[in-house]
Amino acid sequence: MAQLKNTSVSGGINMPSGGVLERPESPQVGMVRFNTDFNSMEFFDGALWQLVSVDNVGYSPNAVIKGTSSHRIVQFNSTGYFYCANDFSFDYLLVAGGGGGGSSRTNGTAGGGGGGGGMLTGSTTLPAGFYVVTVGAGGQGGLDFSAGSAGSDSSIGSSVVASGGGFGARFTGGSGGSGGGGGFRRPGGSGIPGQGYDGGDSISSSDAGGGGGGAGGPGQNSSNSSGGNGGIGRLSSISGMTIRYAGGGGGGVENLYDSSLTAGSGGSGGGGSGGYEGNAENGMMNLGGGGGGAHDDAAKGGSGIVFIRHNI
Repeated sequence: MAQLKNTSVSGGINMPSGGVLERPESPQVGMVRFNTDFNSMEFFDGALWQLVSVDNVGYSPNAVIKGTSSHRIVQFNSTGYFYCANDFSFDYLLVAGGGGGGSSRTNGTAGGGGGGGGMLTGSTTLPAGFYVVTVGAGGQGGLDFSAGSAGSDSSIGSSVVASGGGFGARFTGGSGGSGGGGGFRRPGGSGIPGQGYDGGDSISSSDAGGGGGGAGGPGQNSSNSSGGNGGIGRLSSISGMTIRYAGGGGGGVENLYDSSLTAGSGGSGGGGSGGYEGNAENGMMNLGGGGGGAHDDAAKGGSGIVFIRHNI
């Protein structure tokens, strides 16, 4: 039997391979190659490079791909991309980065907890094309007399966007996916309906900060003896397990050495607890939790996550 070069009856053909940027500059109809970016064979149809796969979708190497008997579940813990050769319908979960907690070093005050990252679920259909999947980073915690910073957005292309969590503040909490807690006897920030809830207030007579809002509930106001607890996150089972995401950070307190003061707890779903000086907790990575507020150095928010689920 005749043999092709570099192959045999019991072997295989060594195909040209490379990433998207290494495709031929002037491809001809019928050209076939292995795309190392998508881990899939592809061919040129005269207009587009088409993937040779069951669903004609390819993902960046950092995507974690799992499956069931009926669905493919794709998890992005960091920013990546996908390519679809045809219209692509899928369910999604986006969790943005949580906001950082606030610091308010002035005597008798403390910063608010960071808001949980915005959490967005739904279904969509995108036309054939190349799409960047952005996973939002958590915001930095405030140092000394400063507010924290807001978490970054998570997105699929430009059409599906979850907003980063609002910062916990020295003064008024930042608005965002969920609002950051207020400090220095100021109100919390606003959440975005459908993504998260408002942050808690630092009440007028309190030496503590309000809790950051969560995707499933608002942050608590501070009291005369404690920082506000972070709002709870929201449950999702898109990953195949039921997990709570985007809890708010707890409010800080003026002095933990005073036994009458208690820092706020982080909201269930990755929120970090508040503290006094250097002991506030960070929001959990890939859950989008808000960072805990503090009197001195506050904690950072947790990074977000993105899931795509589609039929096989």
